[in-house]
Amino acid sequence: MPYSITGGGGGGNCTAVSFVSSPASPQTVGAQVTLTASSVCPGTPEYYFLKQAPGGLFTLLRDWSTNPVAQWNTVPPSGTWLLQARVRNQGNVPADKITPNTAYILN
Repeated sequence: MPYSITGGGGGGNCTAVSFVSSPASPQTVGAQVTLTASSVCPGTPEYYFLKQAPGGLFTLLRDWSTNPVAQWNTVPPSGTWLLQARVRNQGNVPADKITPNTAYILN
């Protein structure tokens, strides 16, 4: 089942961001997962992706890019990982919108 989370906002910034994962959770360790983001932005959106291993800290999955697609080559440990996407208008600092943490299970 794909995950889609959307936030709201206002002003001249991006007002929403969401992403879907394919294949859907759960998967086995070693699976390649594609994250595809979408957003509502008045300009050119840039996307940033983070991942968090079970019991770990968030680490960079993919730095800022106008490409809305990120590849995650999964590695141990198994368990519930957290994924997050951020969006901003190109060149803006900081991110305009951040998705809530999304659980992804690796067996």
